[in-house]
Amino acid sequence: MHGDETVGYVLLLRMADYLLSNYGTDTEVTNLVNNMEISINPLANPDGTFRGSASGTDVSSATRYNANNIDLNRNFPTLNGDSYTLQPEIQCMMDYSDIKDYDMSVNTHGGVELINFPWDTWQSWESMNADHNWWEYVCFVYADQVEIDAPSSYFEGPGNMSYGPDNYTGVTHGADWYYAIGSRQDYMNYYRYIQEVTLELSDTKLLAVEYLNDHWGYNKQAMLNYMEEALNGFRGIVTDACTGAPLADVKVEIIGHDSVNSEVYSNAPVGDYHRPIYEGSYDVTYSLAGYQSQTHTVTVINGQETRLDVELIPDGIASPQFTVSSTSIFEGESVDFTDQSTGTVSSYNWTFEAGTPSSSTDIDPAAIIYNTAGVYDVSLEIVSMGCTVSLTIPDYIEVSQQIPVVANFEADATSVTQGTTVNFTDLSTNNPDSWSWTFSGGTPNSSADQNPSVVYDTPGIYTVELTASNNYGADTETKVDYIEVTEPDVLMSNGITYSCSGLFKDNGGDANYTDNIQLTHTIYPETAGSYVRLTFTDLGIEPNGNDCYDFITIYDGETTGATEIGTYCGTDATVIGTNGVVTANNPSGALTIFFDTDNNTNDIGWVAEISCYSPTTPPVAAFESDVTSTCTGQVNFTDLSTDGPTEWLWNFGDSETSTEQNPIHFYTQSGTYTVSLTVSNANGSDVETHTDLIVVDLPVAPTAADVSRCGEGTVELSATGSGLLEWYDSAVDGNLLTTGSTYTSPVLTETTSYFVQSLIEQTSQYVGETASSGAGGQIYTYNSQHYLVFDAYTDLTIVSVEVNASGAGTRLIELQDNTGATVQSADVFIEDGISRITLNFDVPAGTEWRLAGPNSPNLFRSEGGLSYPYEIPGLVSINYSSAGTTPTGYYYYFYDWEVKEASCISARTEVTAIVNDLPVVEFSGNSEICANDAVTITASGGNEYLWSTGATSESITEVLTETTGFTVTVVDVNTCSNTGSFDVTVLDLPMADAGEDQLICNGSSASLEATGGTTYLWNTGETTQAIDLFPSATTSYYVTVSDAQCSDVDTVIVEVAPNPEIVISSTNESTTGAFDGNASSSVTSGTQPYNYSWSNGETTSSIENLSAGEYSLTVVDDNGC
Repeated sequence: MHGDETVGYVLLLRMADYLLSNYGTDTEVTNLVNNMEISINPLANPDGTFRGSASGTDVSSATRYNANNIDLNRNFPTLNGDSYTLQPEIQCMMDYSDIKDYDMSVNTHGGVELINFPWDTWQSWESMNADHNWWEYVCFVYADQVEIDAPSSYFEGPGNMSYGPDNYTGVTHGADWYYAIGSRQDYMNYYRYIQEVTLELSDTKLLAVEYLNDHWGYNKQAMLNYMEEALNGFRGIVTDACTGAPLADVKVEIIGHDSVNSEVYSNAPVGDYHRPIYEGSYDVTYSLAGYQSQTHTVTVINGQETRLDVELIPDGIASPQFTVSSTSIFEGESVDFTDQSTGTVSSYNWTFEAGTPSSSTDIDPAAIIYNTAGVYDVSLEIVSMGCTVSLTIPDYIEVSQQIPVVANFEADATSVTQGTTVNFTDLSTNNPDSWSWTFSGGTPNSSADQNPSVVYDTPGIYTVELTASNNYGADTETKVDYIEVTEPDVLMSNGITYSCSGLFKDNGGDANYTDNIQLTHTIYPETAGSYVRLTFTDLGIEPNGNDCYDFITIYDGETTGATEIGTYCGTDATVIGTNGVVTANNPSGALTIFFDTDNNTNDIGWVAEISCYSPTTPPVAAFESDVTSTCTGQVNFTDLSTDGPTEWLWNFGDSETSTEQNPIHFYTQSGTYTVSLTVSNANGSDVETHTDLIVVDLPVAPTAADVSRCGEGTVELSATGSGLLEWYDSAVDGNLLTTGSTYTSPVLTETTSYFVQSLIEQTSQYVGETASSGAGGQIYTYNSQHYLVFDAYTDLTIVSVEVNASGAGTRLIELQDNTGATVQSADVFIEDGISRITLNFDVPAGTEWRLAGPNSPNLFRSEGGLSYPYEIPGLVSINYSSAGTTPTGYYYYFYDWEVKEASCISARTEVTAIVNDLPVVEFSGNSEICANDAVTITASGGNEYLWSTGATSESITEVLTETTGFTVTVVDVNTCSNTGSFDVTVLDLPMADAGEDQLICNGSSASLEATGGTTYLWNTGETTQAIDLFPSATTSYYVTVSDAQCSDVDTVIVEVAPNPEIVISSTNESTTGAFDGNASSSVTSGTQPYNYSWSNGETTSSIENLSAGEYSLTVVDDNGC
């Protein structure tokens, strides 16, 4: 491919000669030639190889490129869309590969010694080749053989040329070595489905003649081994199931595996296919337009061939399929088969190996008996549309002896990390039909499933037991200490880990670490009072002679500000700590590891065992405070005790204590305080006392009064005091709410306390180099970041600095911690020339802070005449710069710092916003009455009352004729008032009607009927609407008429009139027949006038001319009586 890389040219000629010379005598060569077609093209770029040679034999002027000055290994059709113009050599190779169905190929090069596999277009993290594990396997088949046949110095690439994670000695993955867009390797794999590697045969491209024979010896057997891999994997022939004709272009694809054109296709004229693949079991689909796809499971073993011929059934032809009632039975039992074939079937022909009967033409054969233990095939041949198609399922029926189960099982993994799910498979024989599992340490700890899955969450070694049974008995298999559960590896990261076991590795784990990273990881002991210990067993970190390109630095503590134990790289793990062992010796028991890598070349990293050391003696108490005098009251105490304390008791001298290891304490009163720390562990205790350690001089606290309000709402609080008044929502820490003499709360629903303090700002002080211009320096323009390193002895603020800029513009200024992490930053517009810029960076007490400028800053730096450290005692010290070689010989950018010590802060004064509940107004009394009734309403809930009627008593009484609403305002003891309302509904009365007054004659009855209501009550006691009466004298009657709520009364008078009283006198007839008799009446009582009615029809009061006889008189008075 490259004309000046001639070793492959010679070795391929030698290989052609070797195969021809040894055919028929060498078994390996004969087998290769007999079983594959081998094409050897020794030279693909003769124009480059024999450049300038008139005879075509001189390679002294050989060049990489062809006659058109084109790199042929960058000229194939690309995978990523980059443009290309094909050279004639490339077109020839493409055309030739198109007519030859190659399975594997090699592309030889020189300039380094390694074997390289796809992809050249993508790094492994961008697009991992689907057959990545096969590529690694087959490449190591080559590299391992070279290691046997060649000196140890040979085939050691890519070395420092590797830029990705997937590189090994002698083996590399394409773009993880370097990108090669348009390579032949990628073209053959992607477009031609040919498994091709790139073979780099010599560090020297134009290798001298005397070394060529050696290189042949280094590579001959490895080349033969590589060619032999073309016979391995799985292969077969695909034919038409009806005609037996071979099928080309059948897609052979591994389900869930293939991607980016990693599948293969069958070839004309034989219909053969070949898939090199790493060992394992795969589900493979065979598909072609016009045919029914099929999926088969194939198992591959490395170094062996697996044969799988496939007959594809044309669309429209039935596909034989069947099921059985049971695939596992005992001797003498029978099974039933069910046809599941799809499509039209005209005939069936079943074959049952060892079955009785042994064949059948039924659609669904039943009662097939198996009398002999064994595993047997079943075949079904069908005829569909004139096509005979068959299906054989090997080992389909398992027949067991009528004996008890022999229990056995396996797990898919026996050594796992905690949290892993382990899948168990029952391997018991003799047809078990029930299972009882026991898993110590597992979840669940038992199961009745045949093939259960169990999660192991706790490190340890655990036993598994299975009892399996059938109708003939049970058996138990116990595997003691079968499952080992370990903690997962801890990988380097920006993180925190609590552990006393497991492995600590670089961020690449078992692979190489990553380029261009900076990581900080702290490991704490998971057991209180113990100390982390790391035992390094492997190391591979890129060195730079006696220095390091990549490195780890280990610190004895919780941060990179702790004591440095050492910085390490190289390959000798024993140089770390003491013979590879590092143990924490600080109160936290932690180790902090900082990992830094450049952007070139990586390595295996490291492996370290994590353990914890526990002391056997009492602890030794020691502590420190961040300040010894304070005007804020805040003091940070740090435990420095050794020998593993597990308990801490602090006495701060102000009657306050703490059991925290590193407490923050707030003194609320000025004074001088003695502090003591008592530490203890299981072995004893110790006390450290610092007399008069802390001097507290707080400003006078503000004064303020509580404020109350009635009900929810805002409250305005006010305070008086010196300095700036700051309002907080907590007595300690909390949120700053506002500043100033007043604070208006949000809407409050309950009593809430606020806290106000006085803040007294300190005066500015100045520190640092002051010569920001002149001959002692220059404007720095390089594209790299530099900074000044300083210590803050106490909390402070960098208010401003002086700078000298070349050109006005906005620049990023950063406050960084000792790892380079940005804590605060500001985009500052800087005028051209010397100016002062405001930063207002708040810096907590600490060491190795960085004040950093931007890349390409165009700011003045000093290069001599410096006097580090620049210090204000007790406040700040600027110690050195970031210059790599002479850090105290340079001063970067920031001159004449204006700094302020943290402001003084008084104790906080509590101010309470009191929210008094409004009085709850409650009422008692009737809310419904009838018209003209009186109602009494009583209010409660306060001490004072004012009714809408003007009344001021607790109760009022009113007579109402219509519905009326009342309000009352109630005032309680807090002078909070609330108003309530009470409505009284006045109901209309029913209209009672007892009827008209009546007049009756004495002795007669009266009928009375009332209306107007739903119920009635007469004064006679009757409750009917109508009543009948027989009064003997004039009488008044009244009735009470009611509806659902109210009642009314009406009266009716029944007048009883006297009956007339008659006295009759008569004179008899003088003689019989004289008709001279008479009768007269006298009427008393009753009411005149009277009406007379004699029995003879006369209507006068007297009658005459009467004959002898009886006469009667009826008198009716004016009342009808």
